[in-house]
Amino acid sequence: MGAKWKTIILEEKKPYKEKYQVAKEACLQIMSKEKCKIMSQFAK
Repeated sequence: MGAKWKTIILEEKKPYKEKYQVAKEACLQIMSKEKCKIMSQFAK
């Protein structure tokens, strides 16, 4: 799979990279909220 990915042109990679970016942002938001919940528990 990695070898094939290296041979794909940038235009073909674009949809996959966009989906990755959306998923990454969603994950970071969730992790940030969870981190805030955990940190607020220790602040009490």
